[in-house]
Amino acid sequence: MSLPTAVGMFIFALCVIGGLGLYFMSPEERRRLFRNAVGLFQKSLNVAATCRVGVDDPFSTDLRARVRWPLVTYVLAAASVTMFVAMIAGPGPIGEPETLVAWGASYGPRTTDGELWRVFTSTFVHRGALHLLVNVAALVQLGLLVERVVGPFTFGTIFVAAGVLGSIITAAAAPMSVVAGSAAAVFGLYGLLFAAALRSVLQDTAVRIPLTMLTRLTPVAAMFILYCVATGEPSLTAKIGLCTGVVAGIALTRSVRDYGARHIRFAALGAATAAIVLMSAMSLRAVTNVRPEIALVVANEQHTAAAYDAAVLRFRKGRMTTRDLAQLIDHRIVPDMKRAGERVHALADVPAEDAFLVADAKEYVRLRHDSWRIRAEGLRKANMPALREADKAEQASLQAFERLRAAVSK
Repeated sequence: MSLPTAVGMFIFALCVIGGLGLYFMSPEERRRLFRNAVGLFQKSLNVAATCRVGVDDPFSTDLRARVRWPLVTYVLAAASVTMFVAMIAGPGPIGEPETLVAWGASYGPRTTDGELWRVFTSTFVHRGALHLLVNVAALVQLGLLVERVVGPFTFGTIFVAAGVLGSIITAAAAPMSVVAGSAAAVFGLYGLLFAAALRSVLQDTAVRIPLTMLTRLTPVAAMFILYCVATGEPSLTAKIGLCTGVVAGIALTRSVRDYGARHIRFAALGAATAAIVLMSAMSLRAVTNVRPEIALVVANEQHTAAAYDAAVLRFRKGRMTTRDLAQLIDHRIVPDMKRAGERVHALADVPAEDAFLVADAKEYVRLRHDSWRIRAEGLRKANMPALREADKAEQASLQAFERLRAAVSK
């Protein structure tokens, strides 16, 4: 059983148990439970609110002195929200792969075909309102703390680098999947927080993050992680984001002690990060979306079969001869099958997950071409054994065809 399935079953079991509990409660017990739930929700909102830097304590005062407004956090959150609002106003249902790709999500065949900018824009494209809410909530909570601790440059650099690298690695590992959302970027910020907290423990830094502040991040962090697990977010995304945040954070947070200084070093590290991201993007192997070509093969079979069935109907009515049927196959159907075979064999850079489709298409075209060729010969010579052999070849080819049609219809 996969982890997302296990989580889903666990949540379902909790719902069933909770429903039974409510059923056997008295009205007074239900009212008391409701009041407690409302109180707990209000406390949760208060906990989230206290994560804002603004409480009068030495740590908050120090952070306000370093960065008054976490502008990068607000800009990044606003970019995601603005993109989502535009998607709502635009055509196409939100969450559909075609809509996501149209608005900038990363998709292997498009990304590797001159649209590398998608590894950046995919970070700000979200699949739905809940997806947006969870990611933006984690981003804002982290930003209100981490941006003030490490500075806007480091914060923005890690967010972008982790998001872009997550898109690149995911596109390389699963090129036919649609990559959208800022999960990798947010995991990068958690890695950055870990690096900053670790350095404040090991060294005498200008800002030491208190443990109480870290514990305030737990509810939203738990919500973010559980959402990623429940929705099947690739674990590779979390690993790439965290590693990027930790490694780059260790290098960039060396300047926490001397905030506002060492601009040359900041520029050098930023340029190095950009170079690494760019080289990673350039190294993506080109992939081909074979499904449109497979769809053409399926459409060709349906078209030629319909044309031949119509000709057979005319033959039965005495309007065509067997010679006419053979000429239809020779002059129209066989050339179409030959062209279809040439297109299928010309497919290159096929992703591993679609290799079986191309193999089935090649097998179908070969068997179907043979069945039509044998059938034409049998019709010309009135050779019944040849026609029976053509029927066998046709049945074998249609088995491969059904696999192709099922794959295209998904």
